Amino acid sequence: MKNILFTILIMSSILCNSQFYISSGDDVYVSDQSTLYSNEDIENNGTIRLKNESYFIFDADLINNATISYQDGTSKGILQIGSGEASSNQAQDIQFNATQGEEAPFIILNKTSGIANITRGHMRLLERFKSISGTLNADSEITGADTNENISKGLTFINPDILTTSIVEESSGGMVKNVITELLFPEDSKRAFKFFSSSVTMPESINANLQEGGHVTSTAVGTFDDPYPGYGIHITGSETGERGFDATNTGYPSMFLWENGDQEYSVMPNTDQRTLNAGEASLILVRGSRVIDLTVDNVQNNFPTILRTIGDLHIGDFTLTNLASTTEQFSLIGNPYHAEVDLDALLKSSNNVGLSKSFLYYFDPTLGSQGSYVTLDLSDQSTTPFSLNSKYLQPNQSFFIENIADNPSLTFKESFKRTNEQRQNNKIFSADTDLRIDVSMFDSNADVFRDGVTLRFNPNYSEQATLEEDATKVWNSDGSVAIQNQGEYLSVDKRPLQNNMVDALLYMFYSRDNDQILINLDYHLEIDVKNLPSSGEVVLIDNYLETRTPLNLNSNIYSFSLDPILPESENVNRFELGFENMTLGTTTPQKELAFLSLYPNPTTGLINIDLKGAGETLKSVKIFSTDGKLVKQINFINNSTEQIDISDLSKGFYLVELQTANTIYVEKLILN
Repeated sequence: MKNILFTILIMSSILCNSQFYISSGDDVYVSDQSTLYSNEDIENNGTIRLKNESYFIFDADLINNATISYQDGTSKGILQIGSGEASSNQAQDIQFNATQGEEAPFIILNKTSGIANITRGHMRLLERFKSISGTLNADSEITGADTNENISKGLTFINPDILTTSIVEESSGGMVKNVITELLFPEDSKRAFKFFSSSVTMPESINANLQEGGHVTSTAVGTFDDPYPGYGIHITGSETGERGFDATNTGYPSMFLWENGDQEYSVMPNTDQRTLNAGEASLILVRGSRVIDLTVDNVQNNFPTILRTIGDLHIGDFTLTNLASTTEQFSLIGNPYHAEVDLDALLKSSNNVGLSKSFLYYFDPTLGSQGSYVTLDLSDQSTTPFSLNSKYLQPNQSFFIENIADNPSLTFKESFKRTNEQRQNNKIFSADTDLRIDVSMFDSNADVFRDGVTLRFNPNYSEQATLEEDATKVWNSDGSVAIQNQGEYLSVDKRPLQNNMVDALLYMFYSRDNDQILINLDYHLEIDVKNLPSSGEVVLIDNYLETRTPLNLNSNIYSFSLDPILPESENVNRFELGFENMTLGTTTPQKELAFLSLYPNPTTGLINIDLKGAGETLKSVKIFSTDGKLVKQINFINNSTEQIDISDLSKGFYLVELQTANTIYVEKLILN
C-alpha cells in the first residue's frame, strides 16, 4: 500500500487503538512542501519518505522500528517535534531505530510545554536545528556498542569533514539538553595548541568528554587507553595520571585557561572533576587521537580525531560577565553557540561596550610550525597574516579582543548567528584602494612561515597610533615581527597617504632554544605591495648591511642571514620600509563592486569569474593554499568573463587573488 500524502492529519485507514500504525511493507510518501502530522502515538514498521521541504510533525510518542527517510539526494525533509499548537503540550517519548541509527538534515523543536525525551536510538543531525519553544532531552549516551559510532542513544551534531558542520540556527526559545557535539581535527592537522570553546554546558567532567573517559596512568612504553578509536585526545599534567590527566614522563600540562583579570594563563587544575560551560574557552595541545604513544618524545604520525562533548545547548542571549576590566587589556572570548556568529555585526552593535570594533585576534594552528596569531581587520575582513579565519566565528572557536575602554561588556544574541541565506549567497569581491604592504617572515631552512604584519596608507587615516584604527601586536613564541610606531607595537598600522611619508620601522625577533641560542640563521621576507602610486617607490632598508632595495608591485623576496658573533645582524630594528617620491593623488574609497563575482562558492571544480560591469579586464588569477603557497596561476588577455577548472586541487580552502590592470581583488574559496 502506498499513500501519497499532501497535507494530512491522521489517516483512519491506518489508525489502530488511537495509534498511527504503519505496517511492515507499507510505504508512506509525503510529497514536496506537504505535511505529515499526528497528534496520536506513531509506530512505524514500514517506510516513511519525506520529499523536498516536506514536514513530519508529531505531538505524541514516536516509535520507529524501520525506516524514515528524510533525505533523497537534494530532496530534504524536516523533522519537527511539536506542532506549536495546544496539542504539543504533553510529554513525548521518542524511540529512533534501535539498530541502524537515523539521519535528518533539519530538525525543529516547537512544543508549548512538556518534555520530549529520546529514550531509544540515535539521530545524526546533518545540517540545521532550530529551537522555537519547549524542551528536548536527547539523553545522549556513548557506550561500547559498535552499531552507530559507539553511540547507543541521543542526538549528535556531526562534523564529518572540514567542510560540513551541523549547527543551531537562530532560535527564539526552548531548551535542548544532553546532545552530542563533534569537532573534527583531520588527518593533516599538525600537532599544535588550539583554542577550544565548548558549545554545551557539560554535566560530566572534561575527562568524560574530551578524553572519552580514557586515563593513561603509567609511563611504561606502549601504554594506551583509547576507549573509542578515532575520538578524543590526551590531556596531560601529571607524571602519574593524577587528577584525571594522562601520565607523561615530564608531567607537562597541555590544557590552559586564560585569566582575563590577571592577563595570564593558568593550568587547568584537573579533568576528573572540572567541567566546561557553553562559551568557556581554553587552550589545548592537540597531538592527535588517543592512539598516540605518550612515551615517545618525537612527533608521531598524526591520527585524525573528533572531540565529542555531551551537554546542554545555550539558546538565547549570552552576556559575558568576566571580561578584562582595564583599557588595553585582552579578553579571550569563546563561542557560546553551536553556530557561526557574525562578529562584525556583533562587535559593531550596541551590544558591544568598550571592546574593539575594528580588530580581533584568532590563533591559526595551520600557520608555521606551531601556529600563529592572526589579526582580523573588520573594516574589510582582511587578515594579517593571511588566514582562512573570517568574521564568522565557528562553533567551538574563540578569539582575543582588546579593550578600548574600562569595564567593557558584550552580549551575544541569536540574531547575530549566520543565516543559511548568508551561507548560500555568492560573495562579491571587495576592491581595496589603500596602498597596502604585507610583510611575512619565513624560516628559509624549513621554508616555514613565522609571522606577518600589514601597513596600510590612505589620506583618511591618522598619523597617531590609536586603538580604534590600528591593531596591537599579539606575539608568537617562535619568532615574530611587528611595526614599531610611536612606542606602540602593531600588527596592522594604518597611516595617512601623503607627501614625505615617515619610514616604517620593523621590530623582529627570532626563534631561540632554552639556552637562548638561535635555532635558525637563515630567513627571508616576502613583501607584497599593492596599489602603489605610479610616482612612488617603496624600498626595504637593511640597516645592518646598509642597503636600500626597491620593491616591485606585488611579490618581493628578500633573503638575509643572522650571525651569532655579530649582534647587529639580529638587531630587532634591522629593517625599515622607506617611501620615496610619493605624490598624494586622488584615491577612491573602498567599495563593493556589484558586478564582480566569483561563483559558485563553494565549488566542486569549476569557478566562474565575472567582471562585466566592473569596467576592467582580467589579467591573472592566482590561487593560494592555506599556508600561503601559490598552487595555481592562470594569465589572461583582456577577458571580462572566465571559467577556471581547479578540480586538480585537493578539497579544502583557498585564497583567490584576481588581478586586473588597476587593482587586485581577493576572495576565499571552498573546494568540495
